[in-house]
This record gives sequence, C-alpha cells and structure tokens, in this order.
Amino acid sequence: DIVWFICGTIAKHNNWLKKLTENGSYRYIILAIICGIFTMCIFILLFLSDIGNGIMPPKDNDDDNCDDDDSGISVNGAFAGAYFGATIWFGICCVMLSLGWIQFGGLYLDFKNNVTNFFSRSAYTVYIIHPLVVCP
Repeated sequence: DIVWFICGTIAKHNNWLKKLTENGSYRYIILAIICGIFTMCIFILLFLSDIGNGIMPPKDNDDDNCDDDDSGISVNGAFAGAYFGATIWFGICCVMLSLGWIQFGGLYLDFKNNVTNFFSRSAYTVYIIHPLVVCP
C-alpha cells in the first residue's frame, strides 16, 4: 500500500494522469481493448484445440492410479517458453488495461455531483481503515 501511495503521489506531482486525457486521445483504451480481444482469442483457440486433454494424459479406466507411472506433464523447452511468453504478455496486458481504465475514467467519469461529493469526503478514511478490515 505504501509503494502505491508513493507512486500515486509522484504521478499527481508530475501530472501524469492529466497527460493521459489532455488531448482527448483514446490510445490506451484502444490498446486495452486490443489486449483483451487478443487474450480472449488465445483462450478460445486453446479451448478449441483441446489443450486440456493434450497436457494431461487421459485415464484408461476408473481404477487407474496415475501415481504409479511417469506419464504426467513433462516440462520441456516449448512448454517453458510458452509459459514465459504468457507471463510477459499478461504483464503487458495488465499495464495496458490499467492505463485504459485510468484514461476511460479521466475522459468520462471526471465530474461532481452530490453522490460523488459524499463519497469523496469519506475516501481518505476508507483508505486508512481498509487494511484493518481486508487483512485483519
């Protein structure tokens, strides 16, 4: 929590969040949508190619004990490379989705009314108290 608070303070001090929305660009929203669609396509492709049965060997019968043999998952270079690539891709998508949501909020949710004024007065108290409730 402290690291994110410091990062938010630095971002506010340098106007990084205002720079995301000052020219009306939709760059990060579009990149977030592309990341989401591409990731969904990958999962649909893996589902349609039946990757679930390709990794785990099917059982012959119900009384087959899979602990007796070594026919489980073998981690080879291709599997490790795919896992590493997926980790990198999900990290990039996490940043793009976060920037996309920040840009969306800055463009469309930056307004004041009675409801937002009520919640903004309580925001700091909730920020201070929430670790005691979430992580007792």
